[in-house]
Amino acid sequence: MVRKILPLLILLLLISSLEAQQVKISGESNNWQLLVKNKPFFIKGVVGNSWPEKIKLYGGNSTRIGWKIEGLDEAYRLGLNALVNLPAGAERNGFDYNDTAAVRKQTERIVQIVKETKNHPAVLMWSIGNELDFIPPTLPYNLKVWDAVNEAARAIKAIDPDHPVMTVIGTS
Repeated sequence: MVRKILPLLILLLLISSLEAQQVKISGESNNWQLLVKNKPFFIKGVVGNSWPEKIKLYGGNSTRIGWKIEGLDEAYRLGLNALVNLPAGAERNGFDYNDTAAVRKQTERIVQIVKETKNHPAVLMWSIGNELDFIPPTLPYNLKVWDAVNEAARAIKAIDPDHPVMTVIGTS
């Protein structure tokens, strides 16, 4: 009986010893520094997780991936940090930032994902959506997208002060 339980106890001990990284941005105007565990950190990475071994092989230390635990586990196993891409609808794909109920539901989903994954040791920071600013000329530009991003960022920071929050801009 002890032989069967001992491996489980060891596994539980290993899992419980994993800690979320404390990540912060320090400095002042024109002199900002990303710190991981109070040490300067420079992101060398790519978007996507199709070939995570190659990211590490070519000297990368980070990847922007989805929020699924399997991807975070794979990143951690390879020694990669994850910029966790959180789902935020784009107006170019039909999401309507004038629909307050839809925006509220989206923020609630983001918060739930952060609650479930914030303590994963691979998490470096949160990334809200992907190129939400890219809106085709056939659609009006809706500034409410940025209100929603800010609202989501505030909600994230309220439950996870240890990881920065960002979004990805796709236009210049």
